[in-house]
Amino acid sequence: MAEFKLSRAVEGHRNDVKCLTAFPGSIVSGSRDETVKFWTLRGSEYTESLSLPQSLVVNSLALYRPVDGGAWIVFAGRKDGSIGAFSAGSSDPVAVLHEHKSNVCTLFVDAEQKVLMSGSWDANAIVWPIDQLASGSFNALGLVGHTMSVWSVSTVPNMPDHYLTGSADKTIRFWHHDNQLRSFHGHSDVVRSILTLSSSNFLTCSNDSTIRLWDLTTGECLAKYSSLSGEYLYRLVVTN
Repeated sequence: MAEFKLSRAVEGHRNDVKCLTAFPGSIVSGSRDETVKFWTLRGSEYTESLSLPQSLVVNSLALYRPVDGGAWIVFAGRKDGSIGAFSAGSSDPVAVLHEHKSNVCTLFVDAEQKVLMSGSWDANAIVWPIDQLASGSFNALGLVGHTMSVWSVSTVPNMPDHYLTGSADKTIRFWHHDNQLRSFHGHSDVVRSILTLSSSNFLTCSNDSTIRLWDLTTGECLAKYSSLSGEYLYRLVVTN
């Protein structure tokens, strides 16, 4: 097994850091200190380049980088259920999205499909068309059916208008628009993260200390991987 060593520590927040996202040469962090901070790589060190006061605890972040190379947008999910959208050139949000009734605990951006997905303690997920951001009027799509907090959300590759959600109710649900097509059962605790691998397979991880591989078409759990020491598993990522 590869051995990982601490590369560097970046300090600046006054309270615990709740979420991170990154793009080449930069890191974005959200904190309980009610700020979103941008850190830029200069030489071998990351230094603070921008701080956006929120007046609210930030619990989730997602970055939209248009495939055509347009301006980036950072979305910040906040404790009161709102989502702030920030772009280059201003510390003021270009939009604030209001639909959730409680803390926004997860965000996901699909740049190809141009959608933002959010999940909340209010047990709902919402799909937001990013193209409608400038107008300030959204045809937001609510995914309603979970009975506890929605901790993970994802689109499905090459399947527009299809979505996956994972919840503290221990289930994963598969949607077409706002119609639930299937639910997946197997985890014995909160489903924390969803990672889609293709239009037919995806991975999930959970507080139950397992990672599961699923068949999207049949609903079958194809494989189960357990952690070495029984810890909660919070996030799945894939690297090239």
